[in-house]
Amino acid sequence: MVVATSCASGIIGDCVDDVVNKARSEIQSEIMTIHCEGFAGEYRSGFDIVFRQIVDFMEPPTPERKAQLADSVNIVGAKMGPERTEVETDVKELVRLIEGMGARVHSVIAGDCTLEELKQAPSAAVNCTLCLDLGYTIGKAMSDKFGTPLNSTILPYGITATEKWLEGAAKYLGMEEQAAALMEKEYAAIKTEFEAAKGYIEGKLAIIEGHDAIKCLSLAHMLDRDFGMRVVIYNFHPWSTEARETSVDYLLETGLDPEILITKGTLAFGKYESMKQTEDELLDFIGGLDADSVVYFGSSLSFPHIPVVDLNAILNRPRFGYRGALKVARCIKTALQYGFRPRSALTKQMVFPKNSGLASTQSLSGKLAQDMPDCTVYAEKRRGKCMNE
Repeated sequence: MVVATSCASGIIGDCVDDVVNKARSEIQSEIMTIHCEGFAGEYRSGFDIVFRQIVDFMEPPTPERKAQLADSVNIVGAKMGPERTEVETDVKELVRLIEGMGARVHSVIAGDCTLEELKQAPSAAVNCTLCLDLGYTIGKAMSDKFGTPLNSTILPYGITATEKWLEGAAKYLGMEEQAAALMEKEYAAIKTEFEAAKGYIEGKLAIIEGHDAIKCLSLAHMLDRDFGMRVVIYNFHPWSTEARETSVDYLLETGLDPEILITKGTLAFGKYESMKQTEDELLDFIGGLDADSVVYFGSSLSFPHIPVVDLNAILNRPRFGYRGALKVARCIKTALQYGFRPRSALTKQMVFPKNSGLASTQSLSGKLAQDMPDCTVYAEKRRGKCMNE
């Protein structure tokens, strides 16, 4: 049981810890207090607090448990839950790859894992990060407290990042040969179609919305290394640089330093004209938009009159791993080939159903989300039209 403080309890100074401690003897469960008042930090720090405190539930490794879990890994830094903040098929794909190597996943932390799995987690052979920043927080805490090894890489979008992720896990599992065989097999399964799509995509320009910092950095890594595209990230907000320092450092260490544009429009929050300012500044920066050679990675409701790939709409297939790399390649190629078509109002009705406000498929049930269409939408945006028309 978790008791999480709110802004109100923090402002008035409620003695939440004392209340919880007095109630412990009357409650038949483990109980934890988390101080996460919104005014006392920001979005990222709240996750850090939770992940660090989760470690307090864990038990030191024992020889018996280490022997039982010698072929297992934990995937750490996940935030799966009722709000679908992670895409379940992505995690399932990583589990499939680990099992294909001959190992197993002990727990996904915190992704519907049990209290018993948490207690035993330090005895696993290695912690593999899902989200690098959040995964590093709990992985470092477990390493410091229990000595559990940490395999820390960027989100496994694309082949290069996936192979680094698998190689890091294999090193601590003693399964380097099995990992090499798995990678060869997985790539062989997609090679023909992937290479054909890459030949069509290579050298083109990718513009990435920067509001989701960890995702846009991982996409930049994939599009540069796997597809040979020129990458421009726009509006990677200055606060993201500090909040995502771990991922930024990792990216720089791989030798990738993408172009980043921060527009005046984005910094002028609340101004009606900010989107127009952003569009003008982006056009000036890249020298115009050509629907034959530019792909926009972001929301299908945003402004560019160019092919769009909205990866948030890929819920019916994994975006990670080899299969995910092929999926993204297909989406980019399709977007470019059909960039002359107007964007579909019907697609918007399906992704943003009537009476749903601004909800997207990610807020729907897993079954409904899996039945949604793929991520490609077309180039021309009809200004001034309701999205449900």
